[in-house]
Amino acid sequence: MARVGSFRQVLTHIDVYLIKLDTRSWDERARLVSLQREEAAVAAQSTRRRMTMRTIVSALIGVSVFGLVALPASSFDAKTFYDQQDRESR
Repeated sequence: MARVGSFRQVLTHIDVYLIKLDTRSWDERARLVSLQREEAAVAAQSTRRRMTMRTIVSALIGVSVFGLVALPASSFDAKTFYDQQDRESR
C-alpha cells in the first residue's frame, strides 16, 4: 500500500486531478486554484485572529473579576475586626 503524504500534498494532488478533468483553459484553471488557496489562507488567518481576540477578552474579563474580588479582601483589616468583636462581646 502506498504511503499517503501530508494533507497539503493530498490536496495538491486532488487539485491537479480536478484541473485535468476541467474543460477550462490552463490559465483559468490555475487562477481558480490560486484563488481557492488564497481563500483558504484568509479563512485560516481569520480563525487565528478570532481565537486571539477571544483569549485577550477572556483574560481581561478574568482580571477584572479578580480585581473586584481582591479589592474588598484587601480592605479587610483583621486586627480591627477582632478588636471590634472583643468589644461587642463584653
